[in-house]
Amino acid sequence: MRHLLKGVNSIKNLHKCLLQQTGATYCTQKKLANEMFTAQYCVNLVEKNDYENYLCTLLLNGDHRRNAFALRAFNVEVANCGAKVSEEHIIKLKLKFWYDSIDKCFSKEGSYVADHPVLRELKNVCLLTIIIMY
Repeated sequence: MRHLLKGVNSIKNLHKCLLQQTGATYCTQKKLANEMFTAQYCVNLVEKNDYENYLCTLLLNGDHRRNAFALRAFNVEVANCGAKVSEEHIIKLKLKFWYDSIDKCFSKEGSYVADHPVLRELKNVCLLTIIIMY
């Protein structure tokens, strides 16, 4: 074990070293688990808040279903911006967050998308399909 950790002088280097030793399999499994979580989060959100569209979206096949659930989940998030808030400026801030985040999803230069399951799923949709923003 000592020879494996030779030259590791910080937590960041240790993490990098372990990633190199475990190989790409771990990274691929983690990425796959994250993608499965984001997809399931979108499905659950739509099922809970928009049941009629949940049932209709279940009729779609494969990737079309996943993409539709991402868009429906985005719709639910935007529709719920003012649900639990009574102050108008807070609602505007939430809507501005979603507006800016969608711009980043469509950005060609791979800009950072906030760590939100719906946004991660929308970013996937934008990368894998041809969607025109306007």
